[in-house]
Amino acid sequence: MRALDALYQLIAPVPNAVRLRTAKVEGFTSSSATINLAGGSVSGVSYLASYTPAVGHTVLVAQTNAGVLVILGRAAP
Repeated sequence: MRALDALYQLIAPVPNAVRLRTAKVEGFTSSSATINLAGGSVSGVSYLASYTPAVGHTVLVAQTNAGVLVILGRAAP
């Protein structure tokens, strides 16, 4: 294997990776929320049925490589 190929395998993004991020709830409806993520507002974010959103909550958000976001629940204070 060439050194360049080995390096690529080490730094290439994993196709189905999921990142865990934190965000703050800015608003919500019965089916989605608006969050502040990394200083920007993102609307239409789904949340788990076991979580009841509230404005100001700091939440844990799963994000796929494709950019899909799902609120998993409130972060412990």
